[in-house]
Amino acid sequence: MMRTTCELEEKLNAKAYEMLKSEILEKYQGRYVAIAKGRLLVVSPDFDQALAKIKEIAPDVKHYLVFKAGEEPGLLAFRE
Repeated sequence: MMRTTCELEEKLNAKAYEMLKSEILEKYQGRYVAIAKGRLLVVSPDFDQALAKIKEIAPDVKHYLVFKAGEEPGLLAFRE
């Protein structure tokens, strides 16, 4: 069964989160971070700013994570 682009990006982002988890907690506690394309791309003091920035700098992604450092990622965004 062939995986969709969204599924592949989701796996890549989940792997990136696991690899970056301690660094995110140490460096960005209390701020919002966004992961897309398997990389940490945005750090912001505000959720809405982080979300807007990730959409701006990675408009082609099908999946990304936006969450507050120190909390488990809760927003999974998918695009068509």
